[in-house]
Amino acid sequence: MKEKADIPACPHCDSNKFVVRDRTVEKAGTAAGGVIGAGTAYAGCKTGTASGAAIGALAGSLVPGIGTAIGTGIGAATGALLGFLAGSATGNAVGQCIDSRIRMKYRCTKCGHVIQG
Repeated sequence: MKEKADIPACPHCDSNKFVVRDRTVEKAGTAAGGVIGAGTAYAGCKTGTASGAAIGALAGSLVPGIGTAIGTGIGAATGALLGFLAGSATGNAVGQCIDSRIRMKYRCTKCGHVIQG
C-alpha cells in the first residue's frame, strides 16, 4: 500500500495547515468528460439516447400517442444523463491521477503561493 505524500510547507508563510493540492486538471477533466459523455450519448451511441428513447417509447406505448412521446423524451434524457455521469466520473479519475502524480502542485490558501511538491 502506498503512503500518502507529506504536504509541503509554504515557503512564504511557513504553514502547511492551509496548503491544498491544486485540482485544476481534475476539474477540467470532470467537465470535459461530462460534456463528451452526454454528447456521445445524445449522438445516438448504442448504449446512449437511442436505446434509452426506444425503451422509453416501448414503456410509454402502454398509453398510445402521448405515452409514447413522453416515454421517448424521458428515455433519451435518461440516456444523455447517464452518459454525462459516466463521462464525468472517467474525466475526474483521469484528472485526479494527473494532478496527484504528474503535476504535484500545491497551493497555500493562506497566502496564495503555488508550491511544486
